Amino acid sequence: MEISLRIEDDGRGFEPVVNTTGFGLQGMRERAEALGGSFCLVSQPRQGCQILASIPLSVRTLEFTGKLDTGTGDMETRRNPDIA
Repeated sequence: MEISLRIEDDGRGFEPVVNTTGFGLQGMRERAEALGGSFCLVSQPRQGCQILASIPLSVRTLEFTGKLDTGTGDMETRRNPDIA
């Protein structure tokens, strides 16, 4: 089981190799990979942008995010000291 996310637009797009300002996309990739998932960015000038991320659902993922199933079908939020 996994969570998949797809975000896309039909905006102006950009050249991913050239656009290296900021840490937003890099941070998204690092977080997905830290959870054992994948991150893919597709963009070209004047052709919009598409971001695909997939993260497997596991106890590790739930612990990392601070959410753990209590067995009643409800999600319980727990403070994870490793997350700022």
